Amino acid sequence: MTLTREIAQQYQDHAIVSIEDYKIVAKGAFQGFDNLLAVQFIGVESIEDDAFRDCTSLEQVNLCDEITKIGSNAFTNTPIRYAQVSENLKLNQLFANKEPSRYYLRLYWGD
Repeated sequence: MTLTREIAQQYQDHAIVSIEDYKIVAKGAFQGFDNLLAVQFIGVESIEDDAFRDCTSLEQVNLCDEITKIGSNAFTNTPIRYAQVSENLKLNQLFANKEPSRYYLRLYWGD
């Protein structure tokens, strides 16, 4: 199931969003949601292009093991300071086709 922009509209005023009933976050689904501070992904496999672009308050993402794709500019113009990932998630594969200089995340492993 895909979380589209139309579905995401219900979260527009939320500060924290947990995405758990969707496999795909569609292109531009949350783009420009200024109130969004944190996102938790549970069971999500793909974050498409521009999905969280211009979320100017987004500081935290919790990525799940199932993610196999992060699209172009998915988190462009977001002030992410904290990304929680599991040891099983292979970030080098997620960002394999991206310019390394464009991703500056401090990653924390643990519970």
